[in-house]
Amino acid sequence: MQSESMEVSPVDLLTSILKINSVESMTMLLENREVMMLLTTSFALLVGFGLVLMWRRSTTKSVEPAKIVIPKFEMDEEVDDGKKKVTIFYGTQTGTAEGFAKALAEEAKARYQNATFRTIDLDDYADDDDEYETKLKKESMVFFFLATYGDGEPTDNAARFYKWFCEGKERGEWLNNLEYGVFGLGNRQYEHFNKIAKVVDDGLAEQGAKRLVQVGMGDDDQCIEDDFTAWRELVWPELDQLLLDGEAMAVATPYTAAVLEYRVQFYNQADTSSPLDRSMSKLNGHAVYDAQHPCRSNVAVRRELHTPASDRSCTHLEFDISSTGLAEQGAKRLVQVGMGDDDQCIEDDFTAWRELVWPELDQLLLDGEAMAVATPYTAAVLEYRVQFYNQADTSSPLDRSMSKLNGHAVYDAQHPCRSNVAVRRELHTPASDRSCTHLEFDISSTGLAYETGDHVGVYTENLIEIVEEAERLIDISPDTYFSIHTDNEDGTPLSGGSLPPPFPPCSFRTALTRYADLLSSPKKSALVALAAHASDPSEAERLRFLASPVGKDEYAQWIVANQRSLLEVLAEFPSAKPPLGVFFASVAPRLQPRYYSLSSSPRMAPSRIHVTCALVYEKTPTGRIHKGVCSTWMKNAVSLEESLDCSWAPIFVRQSNFRLPSDSKVPIIMIGPGTGLAPFRGFMQERLALKESGAELGSAVLYFGCRNRKLDFIYEDELNHFVETGAISELVVAFSREGPAKEYVQHKMSRKASEIWDMISQGAYIYVCGDAKGMARDVHRMLHTIAQEQGALDSSKAESLVKNLQMSGRYLRDVW
Repeated sequence: MQSESMEVSPVDLLTSILKINSVESMTMLLENREVMMLLTTSFALLVGFGLVLMWRRSTTKSVEPAKIVIPKFEMDEEVDDGKKKVTIFYGTQTGTAEGFAKALAEEAKARYQNATFRTIDLDDYADDDDEYETKLKKESMVFFFLATYGDGEPTDNAARFYKWFCEGKERGEWLNNLEYGVFGLGNRQYEHFNKIAKVVDDGLAEQGAKRLVQVGMGDDDQCIEDDFTAWRELVWPELDQLLLDGEAMAVATPYTAAVLEYRVQFYNQADTSSPLDRSMSKLNGHAVYDAQHPCRSNVAVRRELHTPASDRSCTHLEFDISSTGLAEQGAKRLVQVGMGDDDQCIEDDFTAWRELVWPELDQLLLDGEAMAVATPYTAAVLEYRVQFYNQADTSSPLDRSMSKLNGHAVYDAQHPCRSNVAVRRELHTPASDRSCTHLEFDISSTGLAYETGDHVGVYTENLIEIVEEAERLIDISPDTYFSIHTDNEDGTPLSGGSLPPPFPPCSFRTALTRYADLLSSPKKSALVALAAHASDPSEAERLRFLASPVGKDEYAQWIVANQRSLLEVLAEFPSAKPPLGVFFASVAPRLQPRYYSLSSSPRMAPSRIHVTCALVYEKTPTGRIHKGVCSTWMKNAVSLEESLDCSWAPIFVRQSNFRLPSDSKVPIIMIGPGTGLAPFRGFMQERLALKESGAELGSAVLYFGCRNRKLDFIYEDELNHFVETGAISELVVAFSREGPAKEYVQHKMSRKASEIWDMISQGAYIYVCGDAKGMARDVHRMLHTIAQEQGALDSSKAESLVKNLQMSGRYLRDVW
């Protein structure tokens, strides 16, 4: 019937439902979808409104207490994607170990798609010792690239890990799930060849880890790249077995390492919107101009503002900031400048100003809907993570607070301190055909602190004659302004992960002067890069041959044995003109800081760092006169004593374990010919200061050596003064060019064998500083001989005694 299909409004229907029983109501609801939708929508709105009301009431009644935020230092946990995780660690001093680690990772990524490879600086891996153990337990496969330098010491960035690792051998076999490989970087001319790599390799095996491949012995005395290549070829078959299935192993994937190249952006020097030459605002691409890393600025104008009749003074001064990159730039003001008044409550002023900021940022950063929703914010209570130390524990960090200025800048290789040359003087007499410089860096008001026995790292610049030769060979204008980048213009990283951190925008001349190592012999990878950009086919072929395994002997003779520099190679292959991005990424390594043993004590010279530096000036087999980069700079430096426009350099202090005994009464034996005297001058200053303060000193003997007392007896008057004042008990000097036979420090030690043995028996500490390849070895043999003869010991027991002296910290060496 037509009447049965008559339309009923939802409101009328709802009224009828409320008047009848539940069964009938359900039937009517199911038959009327409009009413059903109306009810469900209304119910949802009511529930939502109720929840919002409850939330608003809860937020207005009370505020949650601020949560304590403790900074996390852990590395982000990787997502478990089912792939095998391989970690490649490196301990590097000059960047070579890091380069090898990244090269292995890059090729491994291309070979094994079912695994992930990451390279990690050992110092960044863990924040404390416990974290080393926790994280290493989670690893399943690792590789270590470990350099050894000095007297068998780890690199700076591996020192903390190495100390923890060596102290934890009592842990037993706790790394049973770990597979590993180790490649060492050392020099066979040194006594402790690849010591760090050997210790870590043996230690991992002792603690249960499975060795995948024999430890690699990289020898920088020959071609360390060839050693790495040979070791790497042993790694692939092992990884093939673990990371590839049968079919994949049957398919060889050829791999050719890409020539690393920065993305380069050029600038018009006259364009004020382009980056100016700000290279000194970022030393080695890291530090920025601020209170801790100031800009060097000359005084352009100075005049007195008061009249001569005034009994006071007021100076008008103008600093020249041209070519420094320190400048003002135009910008749009978002909000009026805030006027904080510390005479009242400056926090209230900040709060009021901040409330003016939010509406401006809302307009710029939020859409309409987001602006309508207020998000409550409560500032967290800040809290440091605190680690406590036993004050008596000598292994805990010392109070080095002054090495961190205002808690911000840490002076290190990446953030050096600008320091003027206060004093410079020649230590050899005019009749000498060699040179040795005494230099004093002024560190007053810098916050830089040091301890007796530390090292100082010094950044200097290439000589202008070297820079001009490089400009001519590469054929690029010295005034070319550019910047280098490790990413594409869209922000994605460039292929390859081995690019060093870029230095800041600067001119080509500045880049060559401050950042490029132009005098070292080029690596094989540099020859490959040059070959790729040589327009002459015969030159390209010759370069590729020298870099190939077949050309190993030729490279060893023509490059290594002849000490052929990068500039000489560029001159030999004039058609090789690499672009800037390739030159600074693959051809010229970064200019490294030079390290020197400090020759002063902060007790006597708290505002100065003293350096004793022998000039490097020698003819190479090719006939080239090699002038040491830093030693030449020091010899030519202009001191504050000579001019207000003095020389200066970025410097930093590196801690050393070359320390006097904590008990000043303990006897000491110091052996240091030539500039090996440097740390002992600091020791003697320290002892003299202690004596003047009333401390009791034990006996101290210094064995010093030079060629001729009339030519190179450095610090002669000071040494005699130290004897006269009782800072040392005896000075023994060996002159190698005065008599008919050459006499060295070990010969003097032989004549005083009984006195040396008596001092050793009384608990003496023995210190050796100087040449590692010759003198230090001869002194070590002499100590062995003295122990054998004076102690009536056989050879094995004598060597064991000397070794125990080393292990107990009573026989310390600072050698190079």
